[in-house]
Amino acid sequence: VKKYNLVGKISPVYEEMTAQTLENTSLTQEAGVTKMTFTKILVEPDEIPILETGNNIFLYAIGSSNQMGYHLERNSFDIDFSLPSGATYYNGFEEGDFPFVLKQGNPEWTTSNNDDADLVWELTAEKASSRSVYSIRSPALYNEEGTPGVSSATLTTSADWPAGVLYFSVLESVAYPLDNFQYTVDGVIRGQAMKTTTSFEEKAIQLSSGRHIIDFVYKFNPEDVPLPPPNVFPDRIGAVFIDEVYFVPYGSAIP
Repeated sequence: VKKYNLVGKISPVYEEMTAQTLENTSLTQEAGVTKMTFTKILVEPDEIPILETGNNIFLYAIGSSNQMGYHLERNSFDIDFSLPSGATYYNGFEEGDFPFVLKQGNPEWTTSNNDDADLVWELTAEKASSRSVYSIRSPALYNEEGTPGVSSATLTTSADWPAGVLYFSVLESVAYPLDNFQYTVDGVIRGQAMKTTTSFEEKAIQLSSGRHIIDFVYKFNPEDVPLPPPNVFPDRIGAVFIDEVYFVPYGSAIP
């Protein structure tokens, strides 16, 4: 298994490239099936780079035998290596901006706080999943008076989304009754957290087809009760971090 340049339609039609950098190569044929595997460096001098994040276009041609000749079939395909298997939407917040509106057909992210427009969810590098640099973080709503506060990060899906599963990774550094975290779909609670976690955990939300409003809600002092002493919950940060949000339609590969 080597790298070649295609140089013409008649002999010679190909030539070996000077830089042979493929690794872990193998080529097998069994029961009419040819299988070739290799590892390729993503970015090499004088070659089209393969993007780690973003769309890549690959061309292929299939012959009818082991002899050099005109291809039986040819085509192209697109692949984004940052997408989990089967996902039609993915956001790891690595664009370095939040909130934002993506291309048509993808969801819109917004954030809100009815009491204080400055205390909303924001992009952060404080905590992130193992594949990311950034996540989004709930605001610091703690105050010594114990005044309750609520802030939401909202994901609105497009009307043309099919039924499927929305996955997200979350680190919930909360402790009831000081604070808690809920996630809702169209106003209906689908899950909540009342205690501190120390690492990101993946959650899943079943979605029917069509447009949905998914709210990730951080609440401070949700029951409006006297605050416990600060040292009662020593591991609590008082924030929720969300990362790696992606959608897999039913019938697609589930990671």
